[in-house]
Amino acid sequence: MKTIALALVLAVSAVSSATVLTFDDLSLTNYGAIPQYYGDNVTSTNSGPSGSYLEGNGWTPDVTTSYDTVDGANSTGQMDFWDSGYGDLTNVVFPSVSTWNGMITLSPTNGKYVVLDSFDMAGWPFVDRYCPVLRILDGATHSVIVNLDGTLIAGANGHTHFSFGGFSSTTGYTLEWGGDWNIGMDNISFHESDTAVPEPATMAALGMGLLAIRRRAKK
Repeated sequence: MKTIALALVLAVSAVSSATVLTFDDLSLTNYGAIPQYYGDNVTSTNSGPSGSYLEGNGWTPDVTTSYDTVDGANSTGQMDFWDSGYGDLTNVVFPSVSTWNGMITLSPTNGKYVVLDSFDMAGWPFVDRYCPVLRILDGATHSVIVNLDGTLIAGANGHTHFSFGGFSSTTGYTLEWGGDWNIGMDNISFHESDTAVPEPATMAALGMGLLAIRRRAKK
């Protein structure tokens, strides 16, 4: 099993709590809509009406999630589920229209910071694919924080793992990817914090570092 990793190691303060969205146990068939409540205020392995989670160093009772597929001003109001074939990942989320962009937003409440740790992506059906759009956006303004457009995503052998070491926001983050619904996402790991992690200058360095990794991969 081969996993391709894109990572930068940053100094991170102690994690107060963490949740991993696995999209397991949702009782969905392929093309089923991910419930909008999945990932909201997680306090246990089985926190909501359906679905389950993995625990990092605790849970995220002060973070909510939302899912959408968009094309400009057009929106489906959902993202979809698929059980297999995205590399070695199982039970993934993907945009509900083939050429549109999927958006998953993590929103902190009660004055907390949400910290993005990592996520996995893979191509279907067991095919490596370039991802036309892959970005981390500010959850409120949708301004681009990290741009990874054109990154090659594994699928033939394993998956691609994106690890950020953690950086934080009180306005949340939106994970946006698309242009090809044959690229899915899984194992979205995030936690909450009482303080900012890391400082803004470190976040800027993170963005430049990931962009450099993407450019090297395309040569």
